[in-house]
Amino acid sequence: MTDNRIQLCKAQSEEFKALEDFKQIASPAQWNIHYVLKSKVKLCSIKKKNYCTATKQVEYDLLPKFIEKLIQHGRLMNLSLIGKMHKELTIIRKASRGQLQRSKGKYNNRRRNNSPDSCSTITRGLLGPAIINDAQTPLTEEEHQLLNLGPRFIYNDPQTAARRRTTELATLKRKIKNRFFDKKVSPCRPVEQFIVELDEMLQNLHNIPTTTINNNRPSINKKKKNYGRLIKRLKFKFKSTNTILRKTDKSTVFHLGKVDDYTKKSDEYMEKTKAYKCLGTIDPLPDLIRRTNKYLLDLRLAKWISQKQYEQLCIQNSNDVELAHLYYLPKAHKPGTPLRPIVAGLKHPTIKISKLLDELLRPLFDQMASKTTITSGFELLKHVQEWSKSNLRQNTLFCTIDVTDLYTMVPQVEGV
Repeated sequence: MTDNRIQLCKAQSEEFKALEDFKQIASPAQWNIHYVLKSKVKLCSIKKKNYCTATKQVEYDLLPKFIEKLIQHGRLMNLSLIGKMHKELTIIRKASRGQLQRSKGKYNNRRRNNSPDSCSTITRGLLGPAIINDAQTPLTEEEHQLLNLGPRFIYNDPQTAARRRTTELATLKRKIKNRFFDKKVSPCRPVEQFIVELDEMLQNLHNIPTTTINNNRPSINKKKKNYGRLIKRLKFKFKSTNTILRKTDKSTVFHLGKVDDYTKKSDEYMEKTKAYKCLGTIDPLPDLIRRTNKYLLDLRLAKWISQKQYEQLCIQNSNDVELAHLYYLPKAHKPGTPLRPIVAGLKHPTIKISKLLDELLRPLFDQMASKTTITSGFELLKHVQEWSKSNLRQNTLFCTIDVTDLYTMVPQVEGV
């Protein structure tokens, strides 16, 4: 970091020297034009910033601050002007709400297409197994019932919830504020009120005794299950029998497999693709951090990125990053139970650069691929209806294509 700051200081000193040279070369007339344009450019930038801030505040149903100040000081006395502004704000709000509803509809369609509904869950429970025990691990009745609840089950533990509530609320508050700042809007007091009310609501939900909830239900003498003890027992059993517990790919059931089977299939996959290797005791993270920061510094010195972008993309603390790792989800719906490889790299040193490139290229890609991209079943029906007017016949066949090892087949240099 010290070397980076030294190089930045050198770059800034060169810019300062260039400014001093310009002062000596420029004529008085040029300096007068410079001062006039400088004030106008600054005024335009301030107006643009205020306009963006007011627009975002209107989108979030917040009254812009300058209107509040004018009303408080009594400067807006023209009722017709206030009515006109209120009408325009209402139009903007309706447009933003309509856009929000459309985006929510797209999200719900994608979620509906990618997640099983109640009918599929009932069918799975009647016709399919709730647990796929390929490892033949012996389970008691209580352990089997716990695993039958599936990966989405969360048992009620007020003590654990109380320990997690503080940290998760702080994380949620930080994320909400970051989103407001990204839109150039100050979060102000509503965010604080929302976090406080959410904290009180969670406390009330966890403090409600189960007896008051079940008062209207028929009383059945059942022994309360100690899920914490069951989970500890399952962890010890899986460790002693070399068993791996995973959620199956494209379903909501658990799969129990042997460590040797996972290791064998993983070695075969890495040998076939030649894209991954086991690091062992080697830790390439420090060198990767150094090369990433050096690359960003070179871009900054070449003026390809701004100082703000450099500060956002560079790695300040090595504890905030970690190497990407490879893990697998079993495909229990296919013969032989192959493994689906997944690379987890949310804290990789280059993840911020990837997100920036995605923000820059995503609008262009979406625009170019809009006619050949289908995001939901509703859009598919619309395309089929359009194709049926000219190209769809009785002998037309619909087929799906599954590419094996797609990401490892794409060459890295050509792909970038």
